[in-house]
Amino acid sequence: DCLVHLAADGRPSADFLADVLPNNIVATQQVLEAARRAGVRRVVFASSNHTQHGETMAGGSPGGFDLQRLEALGGPGSVRISDPLGRAGPDSFYGVSKLCGEGLGY
Repeated sequence: DCLVHLAADGRPSADFLADVLPNNIVATQQVLEAARRAGVRRVVFASSNHTQHGETMAGGSPGGFDLQRLEALGGPGSVRISDPLGRAGPDSFYGVSKLCGEGLGY
């Protein structure tokens, strides 16, 4: 058996405590726990590119990507390792919640 988890609140305007924490992080934990109790052997969790490009946000805008900022940092190869997967960090609370989901399922 396999469970595919795609759901999340990805709105840049979403409030962390009121929206992102319960809808993305707590709900993901509940999905994983329910899968464990049901004996599901594999869970496919959809993460997001928003976990990776915090260094290249357009003007600090969550979800925005600024190619010029990336070039000013030295191009794609210059983004420094900040975790074992080499990501530069999340760009929004949504990105943070997806990182939490990855950690919960690890």
